[in-house]
Amino acid sequence: MGGQAERVARALDPDPGASWLPSGCAHVISPGTLNPGRGMREWARSLHAEEDALVMLREGCLYTLATCDETACYALTAGPLALPAATTFRAYQHVS
Repeated sequence: MGGQAERVARALDPDPGASWLPSGCAHVISPGTLNPGRGMREWARSLHAEEDALVMLREGCLYTLATCDETACYALTAGPLALPAATTFRAYQHVS
């Protein structure tokens, strides 16, 4: 989820000097402005936020990261997977 949050952040809030952007199409915004890219990036880089997500997932709950600006909301959601328990133990040995 952290990797996806970083990917969304790069798309929503690219560096104004990014080589793939046409000249003059991006500008620096003030810190108080709603910026969903910044919110995604800050979440992805926060160890505390990752721990919160893992606790929720371990408890069987969905975890949603949502951030908005004046025109849209962006959300990433993760949920726990219910995997079948292994019925037998198999040991493998690498033979060279």
